[in-house]
Amino acid sequence: MSALNSKTPVCRMSVRLALVMAFAGMLAACTAMPDNERPPLGAVVDAQAVLAHPGRPLADRERDAARQASRTLDFMQIRPGMSVFELLAGGGYWTEILSHATGTSGQVVMQNPPGFAALLASDISARLAGGRLGNVIPSVSRFDALAVADGSMDRVVWVLGPHDLHYTPPDGVSLGDPAASWREIARILAPDGRLIVVDHSAVAGAPASTGQTLHRIDPALTIADARAVGLELEASADFLANPDDPRTQSAFDPAIRGRTDQHVLRFRRAG
Repeated sequence: MSALNSKTPVCRMSVRLALVMAFAGMLAACTAMPDNERPPLGAVVDAQAVLAHPGRPLADRERDAARQASRTLDFMQIRPGMSVFELLAGGGYWTEILSHATGTSGQVVMQNPPGFAALLASDISARLAGGRLGNVIPSVSRFDALAVADGSMDRVVWVLGPHDLHYTPPDGVSLGDPAASWREIARILAPDGRLIVVDHSAVAGAPASTGQTLHRIDPALTIADARAVGLELEASADFLANPDDPRTQSAFDPAIRGRTDQHVLRFRRAG
C-alpha cells in the first residue's frame, strides 16, 4: 500500500482516528473461542454469492474485476464462522468482503498501522458507520504488536502489504520490525490456520529495499520470511500475474498502476 504523503493533515483527522481507536479497544477482550465451544464452521463460501451481497457499495463492485476478487476469495478458502485478521486493511475493500463471507458467527479484525489509520480515518468510519459490518473490529497497531490472542485466527489476510515491512513513511515512524512482524503473524495463526498473501512483484533477486523504492517485493523473500517462522507455502496462483509489467517501476507509477504483476500465496504451518 505505502502511499502516505508527508503533507497529509493527520492532525485534522484526530477526532475520527480517536473513534476508530476506541473501537480498537474492544480487542483487549478478544480471545480465541475454545474449539469445543465454537459452532462448526460452514462450507467454503461461494465467492460469487458473497460478491453479490446487496449491501456492498457500488464503488467496491466496480473494483472487483481488476482485483480478480472472485478468484482471490476462492483462494482464501473462507468459511462462515471463521476469525480473520486482515493486515493493512486500508479503507476496507477486502474487510467488507471478508465480513460478508464469515457471517454473523465469524469475526474480522481490520488492522491498520497508526499512520495509515489516520490517513484513512474518514473511509474507515464510513465503512463501519451505523454498525453496518457488525462482525468487524478495527485495530490500530504496528505489524509487530498485533492485538489478538495466540492461535486465535483461522486466516491472516495480507493484500498488497508485505512490501510495507520494508517501507518507512515520510514521518519516519516504523510500521514494525520485519522479523518481529513475521513472528506475530505466526503467533496469532491457529494451528490449522492459513496466511494469504497478495503483493506487487519485484524482479527475481530484488533486495528488500525495493519495498521502499518501488512498493514491490520479490515473492521469494516473502516465502523465506514465512519459512523462518514455521510457515510453509501450500499453494500459489498466477491469476493476478501480468507478464507485460517490467516490475522495475513503482507500483504507483501511472504507466502501470492498477495493472502490476502480482503474486498470490497461501501458507500453512510446516509439518
